[in-house]
Amino acid sequence: MKEIQDIYRKNKSLHHAYLIEGDSDVVVGQICKFIEVDLNFKIQGNPDFWNEKYGSFGIDEARKIKDIQTRKSFGDKKIFILSCNSMTTEAQNSLLKLFEEPTAGTHFFIVADSSEIFLPTLKSRMLIIKNTNQDKNETNDLELVEKFLNTKKAGRLKLLKGITEDKDKEKAISFLNNLEVILREKIDFSSKEQAETLEEIIKCRDYLNDRAPSVKLLLEHIALITPETIDKR
Repeated sequence: MKEIQDIYRKNKSLHHAYLIEGDSDVVVGQICKFIEVDLNFKIQGNPDFWNEKYGSFGIDEARKIKDIQTRKSFGDKKIFILSCNSMTTEAQNSLLKLFEEPTAGTHFFIVADSSEIFLPTLKSRMLIIKNTNQDKNETNDLELVEKFLNTKKAGRLKLLKGITEDKDKEKAISFLNNLEVILREKIDFSSKEQAETLEEIIKCRDYLNDRAPSVKLLLEHIALITPETIDKR
């Protein structure tokens, strides 16, 4: 949750959909505190707020959420918190269509023990926030992104050699997820170049979900278009 708070406090930017790993009993409380304090969004008795915990989230639940989010809101934001232990493929495909063309002012926080229960295509449409109790590998992933941003364009591909040589799609997607998180903390949204970099990251992450993507070409593209200097606001 700290990543979401830091990003919002720095640039008032809120993603349309977050996937947050962790214990829902803990995470949901953190989300509620964030939207009440930082967003000044009233929870109690607010028809624009939806918070539900599901054992299994299926197509009927997805259709209900889709119907609710299309209704006219009473304020400038509509917020959904969905916690689940599992989600059917049919339900995920339904949410995918929803996230591909997000309604302005509507934001989703999906909470699950692990992001592995979700389809890659759906994950590519969400900003993934890992459990704060990161293991060594997750810490190393974030360190790789920081090194990437602090390295000249010509040397960036050497840092990503392990991913490109193995043609590791999952590691490439994880790298782009972490890159997006860190850039959203640092980026100056008034800079067209920096804002377009985020758009390219999302596009490349989508391409990585194709049947046979070129991991090397996509990461080469990101290495070249990501500015060497990121302005902090």
